[in-house]
Formats: sequence, C-alpha cells, structure tokens
Amino acid sequence: MMKAMVLERIGPVEKGPLAPAELAAPEPAPGQVRIKVEACGLCHTDLHEIEGELALPKLPLIPGHQVVGRVEKLAAGVENLQIGQRGLYGFGASAHIAIQVARHWGCEVYVFSRSAEHRKLAQQLGAAWTGRIDDQLPKKLHGSIIFAPAGQLVPPALEHLEKAGTCALAGIYMSQVPPLDYEKHLYHEKTLRSVANSTRRDGRELMKLAGEIKLETTTQPFPLEKVNQALQLLKAGKINGAAVLKIE
Repeated sequence: MMKAMVLERIGPVEKGPLAPAELAAPEPAPGQVRIKVEACGLCHTDLHEIEGELALPKLPLIPGHQVVGRVEKLAAGVENLQIGQRGLYGFGASAHIAIQVARHWGCEVYVFSRSAEHRKLAQQLGAAWTGRIDDQLPKKLHGSIIFAPAGQLVPPALEHLEKAGTCALAGIYMSQVPPLDYEKHLYHEKTLRSVANSTRRDGRELMKLAGEIKLETTTQPFPLEKVNQALQLLKAGKINGAAVLKIE
C-alpha cells in the first residue's frame, strides 16, 4: 500500500481539494520501474492543474511531477537501472537555481519580484540589482526570463530589453498577454519566445553544472498531509525557494 493525496475534482486550493488516501502500489509494466518516492517538489504547474487552468487527462488524479526517490521494482526490459538506484524526475523553483548558473557563467543578473523575501534571496545569490516590476532599471537587459505565470509581465519585460534582446517565458501556463505596442515592445529585432520540457540531456548537463557550481537550493519542507496548506502558500507567493513534500 502507498499513501497519496488525491484530487477528486478541480477547485481552488483554498478549499483543500486534495484528500488523503491509501492505495495499492502500482505494478510496473514491461519497460517500466516503480519508484519509492522520498520527496516531491511543488510548483505552479500543480496549481494550474488542481484549479483547472490546465486540462487534466482524467480524475481522480495524484498530482506531483518533481520527485526524488529510489528504484523499488524493475519490470522486464529494463536494463539501465538497478534496485535502490536514486530516480530524479523534474526540476522546480527554477529562478533560484537559474541565477546560480547565470552567475557561474559570469552574467550580471537583475531580478524583479513582488516578494521582499524573494528579492532578499536573490541578493544573497549574487543579483546585481533587485526591485519590483514598476521600479526603474539602471540599464537595459540583453535577455530576460519570466518565471511567473502572469501575462501582464510580458510588455514591461520586453520594454526593458536592449535591441535584439530575447524574453523567454519559462512557464507551462500563462495568463493572457495584453496587447503589445510594436515600436515600444518588439521593434529592433527583439524576440519573445516560450520554452517546453527539459530533456534527459538537459538534466545531465544541469547535474554536471551543479557539481561544478556547488549549487545550493533553498527549500521549505512540508509533510505530505499538509500539501493543501503548502499549495495555498505557494499561490500567495509566500514560499521562499521551493516547497517540498517529505514522504514518510
């Protein structure tokens, strides 16, 4: 048997839509493994799924896609993994990891955030400047990444770019982007682009970098049964770094 927090119907996280359950452990099909999960990170994608902003394949559903665990059972056809080996799936709290990689590459980093605690963390991690979205930047930027799922951030982010700069949207979901002024936001060869999922190669390269940089993560742990409260804090922007569920 395994413990889980199950989503029976979509709804606001303030109403505690995830309910505890004990379920039979799944049996891996040929070519699959079963992972005993040790920890699971929370991200805004979980919020979008639970609250119905992203379409779900079925209900009931056990959310969670950023797990660390160990291989517990192998099915036929699996040759590159062993029992007890440690499976890592997904990456979360991207911004406070990305700033460490950028600083390692010698980039000067400027950070916008509505949260004073998030701005403080960015300063500790080497940001050259921090402020709110309506604050005046000391200089134009060559590139920017929007981590928040807020379409209204796109116009000011484009306006802050140098000529030929790129603004990347890092989320899997974003609220509606307001109308853009061509001359103000896009002219002079500026680029607006989205990103998709990380590949295994991306993961291997990041883990190699993590060893070189001595990458450090800031986490706020919660027991599995407190996931609704953790999601509420995440939605309110009150998690500094990453929220992580510890699985007993």
